Amino acid sequence: MQSETISSHHSVYLCIKDMRVNRANAMPSPYIAGFPSMYGVVGMAKHLVDRVLKGSGMAFEAVAVSINQFMMSESQHKYSAQTLRDIKNRQGLRVITARDCWFRASVFIRVNIGDRGLPVVREWLDAHRHLDGLYRLRFCGGHIIYESGSPELHLLSKTELPLVCRHVDGFLVADRIDLCRVSRQPDEDALDTMLRLIQESKKMGQGWLVPLAVGFMPFGDRKYRANTRQKLLHGFCEPVTGLGRLFNVRSSASNLGKSDHFFWKPNVNREFLVTGSI
Repeated sequence: MQSETISSHHSVYLCIKDMRVNRANAMPSPYIAGFPSMYGVVGMAKHLVDRVLKGSGMAFEAVAVSINQFMMSESQHKYSAQTLRDIKNRQGLRVITARDCWFRASVFIRVNIGDRGLPVVREWLDAHRHLDGLYRLRFCGGHIIYESGSPELHLLSKTELPLVCRHVDGFLVADRIDLCRVSRQPDEDALDTMLRLIQESKKMGQGWLVPLAVGFMPFGDRKYRANTRQKLLHGFCEPVTGLGRLFNVRSSASNLGKSDHFFWKPNVNREFLVTGSI
């Protein structure tokens, strides 16, 4: 992973610790059941900064997320579907369509405050800590319950961020799709490579590799189509799966604020995708 810091001297960090997230979407794509979508995490953070906290003068840059106490529902929403062969054998084919998860999360959002001083923005956040948008915020479709009963937004400098992270439990998610690029064998497709790397990481014990939903890849032209919402362009797309590694947040605290390893942001070259520092 890259080691250089790409944040500007106007960048600071908006921290929200220990959010309890109930019934988030644990099936962000047809290929994944487990960790929520990184595309959804970036979307939530960007909505929070650029819309809910619009009057603060902050501008969204990137977000890091720490996950703790993750649990996924045992019950699965299933609906029967039948093929011709199933009908002949009188067997029902049951399809998984959704799963929910519960977890605790902390987010560290890198924002640009321009020429506004840190004390000025902190004063604005303290005066607007009870905005309705903070209570209506969703985390990948899940309801957020704040540990203290109300939102606590901490604005931190680069030197303060590692000190706060040493008191946070959980695992940071880093983008490691580069492993798929350099480790792909001649007889493998992309999915085979990803599955092999995940299995090998379990045996080697060098940090968990996990599949991640990182957005969508559109194909074909977007245009107005019959029987769709009026005045909206309609297009087709398919989900994109990435690869991430989980790092203990306390062990990695000294790197936060100095490097861009754990921060996710919209892909500047491809619409509807998010990327880490790779």
